[in-house]
Amino acid sequence: MWGLRFLFILSCLRLGNVEYLEPEVFFQRLHSETSVLLLDVRPFSMYAEGHIERAVWAGEAVVLEGLLDNYDKRKAVFIYCGQGDRTRAVRKILRKRGYKTVFELKDGYKNWVEQGLPVFHP
Repeated sequence: MWGLRFLFILSCLRLGNVEYLEPEVFFQRLHSETSVLLLDVRPFSMYAEGHIERAVWAGEAVVLEGLLDNYDKRKAVFIYCGQGDRTRAVRKILRKRGYKTVFELKDGYKNWVEQGLPVFHP
């Protein structure tokens, strides 16, 4: 009986769960998924200076909402901002819309760059 309760508790904790990933793990997970939505929620000027390859700019609510309208909720969503501050609002939107598999880059794009991971410069 305890085993069933434990599994139920674990499954509840995963609903709406956001996993915070260090840059190297974020990179590995991002490249292990076949179909992902990678959202850069920094201001557009920062996105234009450089971003993670395959990232889509979603730094304004109307852009974010439009992207989410056309994306399968069962697929993984990866999010990041400059240092981890702006993603709070995005997490709320994703949770409200029913997204279950969300990965956030711990300490944001700044941490990614500091770790020497690849950056796309348009």
